[in-house]
Amino acid sequence: MKSETKQTYAPYGWIISEDMIPLEGKKSEVGIAGPANIDPALEECLKDKVVNRVDWTAYHSLGYFNQKPIAKFRMSDADGEIYYVGYIAGDYEGNEPLDDFGTPNAGAIYIQFLDKDGQWSSTIEAN
Repeated sequence: MKSETKQTYAPYGWIISEDMIPLEGKKSEVGIAGPANIDPALEECLKDKVVNRVDWTAYHSLGYFNQKPIAKFRMSDADGEIYYVGYIAGDYEGNEPLDDFGTPNAGAIYIQFLDKDGQWSSTIEAN
């Protein structure tokens, strides 16, 4: 008998909307989404927002938008150079994009979130 394994998805997802460190010969990271176990429906939503500029409201039935507001973030290095800007949705702590992607991919060690007043939040450091 074949046993079925239920796929477990992360309770959050993020996407890179701006790659601020274009290097010669390096492909842009815009559109990269994570984590590795992101719900495919949430990944589609995030890519629609960033790549196709679709309104988020079409995806509210997914449930990820009932937990915390979708947040815009930016990741930087120790000198304050911004590496990536992106969005996160779902049930998250705040450092996930940094730990999942920013630090291992580019050496970013800080993440900040844009608040409702248009100000960047206090800095969270990588784990």
